[in-house]
Amino acid sequence: MLHKEFLSGHYQNTIISFFEEENNSISRADLPSLVGSLSFTGRIFEAEKLFFQNNRDIDLEERSACLFFLGLGHTRKSKYAKARLIFKENQKTLNINSTPLQKFYVYQGIAFYLFFIGKLELALKWNNKSFENAVTSKNLYARSLATDLMGHIKLRLGEINLGIDSLKKAAELSHRLGNKSISEAVEIAELQYRAQYGYSRDAIFQDLLIKFSNITTEDSYSRSVVGLELARQLTLRGQYAHCEETLEKISSGIFSSENRRQEILLNLRFAENYYQLGRESQAWNYLRSARRCLDFEADKSFEMQILGFEAKLFKDVKNTEVIKQLLECTKNFNSVLNQNILKRQALLEVETFNHEDLFHEFLVSLENDSDPVKKIISSSYWSLLYKYIDVPRGKDCLYIDLDRSSVIIFSDKKIEIPSGGLTPLDLKLLINIVNGSSSKEELCKMVWGYEYDSYRHDMMIYTALSSLRKKLASASGWIETTEKGYAFNNEKMFKLKDSLAPVAEKKEISDERKMILNLSSDLNIRQIKTLSHLKKYEAIDVSEYKLIFKVSDITASRDLRALKENGLVISIGKARATKYMLSGSHYEN
Repeated sequence: MLHKEFLSGHYQNTIISFFEEENNSISRADLPSLVGSLSFTGRIFEAEKLFFQNNRDIDLEERSACLFFLGLGHTRKSKYAKARLIFKENQKTLNINSTPLQKFYVYQGIAFYLFFIGKLELALKWNNKSFENAVTSKNLYARSLATDLMGHIKLRLGEINLGIDSLKKAAELSHRLGNKSISEAVEIAELQYRAQYGYSRDAIFQDLLIKFSNITTEDSYSRSVVGLELARQLTLRGQYAHCEETLEKISSGIFSSENRRQEILLNLRFAENYYQLGRESQAWNYLRSARRCLDFEADKSFEMQILGFEAKLFKDVKNTEVIKQLLECTKNFNSVLNQNILKRQALLEVETFNHEDLFHEFLVSLENDSDPVKKIISSSYWSLLYKYIDVPRGKDCLYIDLDRSSVIIFSDKKIEIPSGGLTPLDLKLLINIVNGSSSKEELCKMVWGYEYDSYRHDMMIYTALSSLRKKLASASGWIETTEKGYAFNNEKMFKLKDSLAPVAEKKEISDERKMILNLSSDLNIRQIKTLSHLKKYEAIDVSEYKLIFKVSDITASRDLRALKENGLVISIGKARATKYMLSGSHYEN
């Protein structure tokens, strides 16, 4: 009965069934199931006590199974020395009469431990032996475990597609077995790796959100795995408040499980989130907490992650020392993830580019892209915008993008890009409010070109402002209603092209921004963009204007003539050969 419950992944039921029995005795055949259930639910010391009280009459196959589960339990508790002793003791049980299933438990334990401490090539060697014996034993449970571990090892070695394929096979085997806990844990692992390596970005992110809300596995380790990867994805996407909320939800479970590795990752996730918010001292505190959790023999991968983070934080002489330590670590340990990170930072001279790591490939592609901001926006990895848009981390800032007729909202809670973009009217209204044209009279004149009449124009202004605020989403409150009219909140910042300043600092407005703001009442958005276009390119004609702005011949000709009449451009040539160039006065500006 206990064995059947255990194979189905009902670990709590297995434990309850045993403790509810009147005589509280256990058969030798059920001992591995009970030891495994206690180990997988974090009750490792109870599992160990039960094993030593009842192991006298069990056979070698059952003993090896118990020792395997105990070794896994101690490894998850970060008791590496104890786990190593148990796996070695299990290896000593092998003899000429050992069954394939016993050999599986012994070899799988060794492979698991080697994988856990980062000796991936050796882990694969022992995993191949455990897989062979699992197949020979015709034991579905053993095959599912061996196939699962093979997937993890290959993924860490950079064979991403083969690794994911192995995880899929492991999930199929556990489904056939009827073990929901293993199948869900394997599916969670596949989800984690797909997210980590940048596969099916948007779909995987939604899957993580759903899985975290609906996870049913009795293995507490798996819930934390989902939460930690979800937190990473939330930070990448600029959803800082949601990330912190997610980390808080899994913190107590990680601390109570005593899994030091998950505690390291928890601290690293908090550190990265605070770094993105510009709170470097808090990030440094969490980084130190992560370092205190390290086992310097077993946690080489995490040591490298911490050193890499320190290199990002320190911009002084200490940075050189940190990088030196980081490169020293690569001599003893180097997974494909760490290799790719070092390659991107030009710290490794050897070619380590892995085309199966799609996230790495995406980051590399940004460096050579003519419009990295557009690429980042479409990827949803919005935290990367800080590298390409000069906005202070953690500050409330409205980034106005004239080229795309859109805004990006940066805050200490999240980065937000309202969908649908802004109309030319929205942009003119927003620019004038940001510039300080706040009264109804000013807005009516500057935006619409009318002399203000409250009876005729109040509803027009109210409707336009309501539409603009709706499109600004979480930043709608940054446009405030005042006694005189409307104003942009002085505590917020804005950026228009290369100009960045608090609203109050009007004296530091760039010449380009002055031009755009001062002319915004006379020019439409197409004409404003054309002036910027002509700073990069020598001339423009009606045909090119039509293609860029998708307008008719008449509209294109009218817009360009208006620029000429205002003295902003000059024309060269006649009829269809006419080209328009910036006037000399505008070059000087």
